[in-house]
Amino acid sequence: MRSLDNLSFGALNLLRRKTRTVLTALSMAVGVMCIVVLISVGLGYEQSYRESVEAMGSLTKIEVTLPQSEYGQKPILNDKAVASIAALRGVEAVTPVVQKSAYLVSGAFVNMVRVYGIDLSTAESFQLTAARGTLPEGGSVRRPEVLFTADVAAGFADRGRDWTPALDENGDPLVDVLSVPVSMTFDYASVSGAQTAGADGRAVASGAQYKLDVTGECDGESINFSTAAFMSHEVLLRMLGASGTDSYEFLWVKAAAEDVPAICASLRDAGLVTHSLNDMLETVRTQSRRL
Repeated sequence: MRSLDNLSFGALNLLRRKTRTVLTALSMAVGVMCIVVLISVGLGYEQSYRESVEAMGSLTKIEVTLPQSEYGQKPILNDKAVASIAALRGVEAVTPVVQKSAYLVSGAFVNMVRVYGIDLSTAESFQLTAARGTLPEGGSVRRPEVLFTADVAAGFADRGRDWTPALDENGDPLVDVLSVPVSMTFDYASVSGAQTAGADGRAVASGAQYKLDVTGECDGESINFSTAAFMSHEVLLRMLGASGTDSYEFLWVKAAAEDVPAICASLRDAGLVTHSLNDMLETVRTQSRRL
């Protein structure tokens, strides 16, 4: 039987059973629409979750820490490790991170911040840009240069007025960190005005205070930090009484988005612990594919 005969025979049968033909076509159309809807829901779910994850921070940033286990040989996050990670394919920037809680003092106003000491040459790679002013370049122990998140100014409180927030009647900060003197201390006793005996027996202020050179403010929402300060990790280490370190607490690694999974796998194979928002997104992608 020729192909043309097959087509004619099929068309004839379809015309004989019009109702069945229409119902069959309708059921197929409904089935195709259901498949399209399911795919659309899966893609929409993935896109919505991606936007939520991106709002939490960069998908191209990896945080590298040491394992918590006390058994077995542990890797070390020192300057040599920083150089080795920087040489990995796809890595755009690496910085050691030193963090410390500190108190800011400006006249009678006090605020508590989280200080991050990083390699300032990599600041822009980790979305640290100055919305006001400029990025710090380092400074010295006596005059460290610092970049604040934009919410630091609103966090000051008046210690002489029962820690009343330092805001005017419109809710705007009374302290402009770029135009007024600001100092930093790691000792709360220094904030409270406590004194101790000096070398000659006279009373002196407890704890050291460092006059800051505040170079700028960054938008905390874009980098997922709040009430934070960023400065040179080398300067911060010297302020803390350490000229160097045998091992950093953690590192930040910047990589192209498509290279993040492979880089995380390489670091985990080396015994390190990695955390990336891209891991969360990959879980959603898997669920979307299953759907």
